[in-house]
Amino acid sequence: MRRRDAPELDAMVIQLRANVNGQQPIAGFLGESDSLRKAAGRKHIVLDMRMNGGGNLQLTRDWMQSIVAKLPADGRVVVLTSPSTFSAAISSVGYLKQAGGDRVTLVGEAPGDRLNFFAEGSPAALPHSGAMFLVAKERHDYQGGCKAYTDCHRPVVAYPIAVASLDPAVPAPWTAAAYQAGRDPGMEAVARVLGHP
Repeated sequence: MRRRDAPELDAMVIQLRANVNGQQPIAGFLGESDSLRKAAGRKHIVLDMRMNGGGNLQLTRDWMQSIVAKLPADGRVVVLTSPSTFSAAISSVGYLKQAGGDRVTLVGEAPGDRLNFFAEGSPAALPHSGAMFLVAKERHDYQGGCKAYTDCHRPVVAYPIAVASLDPAVPAPWTAAAYQAGRDPGMEAVARVLGHP
């Protein structure tokens, strides 16, 4: 977890690399980040979820569902996603997009999984090789809110997500050429979305 004030974007930039509690609980970090945004007089939030492999979706759900309402009327949340955005990170982006609608803009590349996927399991060992693998047993349906299924993850049943898509509205793939040139196409696209090219 890290953040920075970005006056050039009129935003607070927040990066979550996992949905887990670290030295500071993630909910406290997110709440403090918004307090710092307000104190700095920033309108927007940029949420970088590009390298977030997941964790516990319940740790960020409340913040994701409520943050847009705490912004000024012309404030936006711009979310960066990539093929390395997985599991609870996808859930978090889904809660945010569902709650924020048009005030939430997705930028970057599509998340690493579909809107209907399986997770939540236990490791198992193959009997002859001993190789370990994860048996995923619970469905996450983020298009239909798990209404059509009986095998969904309980927290998602209690707090459903139903969004049409989590594909980026503004594609900005991170290429090897951009990396070698020291450029971040995602943040460049964020600047354009927020009107600060």
